[in-house]
Amino acid sequence: GANANTGTSAYFNGTSSLIQHDWIADLNPESFTLALWARSEGGAGAWHSPVTSRHDLYNQGEASQGYLIYDNNPSGVWTFWSGNGDVAGNWQALNGPEVDLGEWEHIAITYDNELEMKQLHINGELAVESSDSIFPNDTTPFNIGAGQDYGTGFWFIGDLDDIGLWDGALSQEDIQVAMEEGVATFASGDGGAGLVAYFPLD
Repeated sequence: GANANTGTSAYFNGTSSLIQHDWIADLNPESFTLALWARSEGGAGAWHSPVTSRHDLYNQGEASQGYLIYDNNPSGVWTFWSGNGDVAGNWQALNGPEVDLGEWEHIAITYDNELEMKQLHINGELAVESSDSIFPNDTTPFNIGAGQDYGTGFWFIGDLDDIGLWDGALSQEDIQVAMEEGVATFASGDGGAGLVAYFPLD
């Protein structure tokens, strides 16, 4: 795993590895934080997604819902994409720092629905933020190790560990706790409230 507090990790082969949970409202809160450890191997092409919960309505003449992380969009950086419902513009991309291939990195994305502010944290530090409106995914599954609406593409290559989802935007201090002490700290009730899903990948 990523460190002594996260247990072991799961390897994703980039072609068929997928952990999927059927759509439920708890996995798609209006305000949220998604945090995880990732060790990306990159690979050929682009659009590798460690976690995706999205409904892409673009081909239906509308916009998009939900959120996702890419480790290697065409510019080779960590990216937080979000859908803004039926507002013109389709996907809103927030590009962060370059992916450090082959090394463990802690990734956290947050969204505060009241402030309409989204943030991308890398290794416990705020990397970038922007003012955007995110419309929750209301239809499709929560995918670990792949992207697209149903986990049928944009495959991740590498290891993932200690994934947590909260129903609010965590502070930078809480994100650092999740990184250093593990999501289990929150699951035990010692690190704050709001954890709605925990995937230790042990």
